[in-house]
Amino acid sequence: MRSTALPSHQYGDPCRVLEEKQAREANEQKRAEKRRTLTVRKEWSEARKAAEALFTLPQPIREL
Repeated sequence: MRSTALPSHQYGDPCRVLEEKQAREANEQKRAEKRRTLTVRKEWSEARKAAEALFTLPQPIREL
C-alpha cells in the first residue's frame, strides 16, 4: 500500500501560515472599511446625491 503522506517540502510552517492568514484578514478588513464610507455630504452635487439615492435600500414596509 502506498503512503498518502505529503513530501516534507509541501508542509507549511504553521507560524508562517498563521501570519499570512492574519495579514490577509487585516487587508480584507481595511478594504471593507474603505468601502463603508458612503455618506451624504453637504458639498456633494445634486447629481451625486441622486446617484447615491439609487443605491440606498428602502425601509421595510411594516404590515398593519
